[in-house]
Amino acid sequence: MFANIGRKIKNFAKFSFGIGVLVSIIGAIYVIVSSLNGREPIVGILTGLLIAVGGVIVSWLQTFLLYGFGELVDSNQKILRNLEDRRIDDYLNGNNAYNKYTQKPLNETYKEPPKALQSVVQSQIPDVSQKNAQ
Repeated sequence: MFANIGRKIKNFAKFSFGIGVLVSIIGAIYVIVSSLNGREPIVGILTGLLIAVGGVIVSWLQTFLLYGFGELVDSNQKILRNLEDRRIDDYLNGNNAYNKYTQKPLNETYKEPPKALQSVVQSQIPDVSQKNAQ
């Protein structure tokens, strides 16, 4: 449900744009048709056109916001995956390069293994308590 949420937000933005355009056009047609039997059909026709144009513009603007937010979530997930992969590589290779933000060697920066490696590292640590009991 929450996997690939950025892509889902972007797809929802596209879907909501389509629904917004459809609703505004149906509303405009309803206003135009219902005003044709009234005293001043010109006002109804102009109101219907205003509803159609305004609805499409509002749908378009809200799609920008939703789609942009989906892009931010998507790019943030990609950045986090890349950083985690890089951290795993540095930890496994014992890389002594300096972290440019903390000005410390990477082996000091990564004193504990990254989350993705914690189960692997824990399984490789010998259980000393069983050896001492024998």
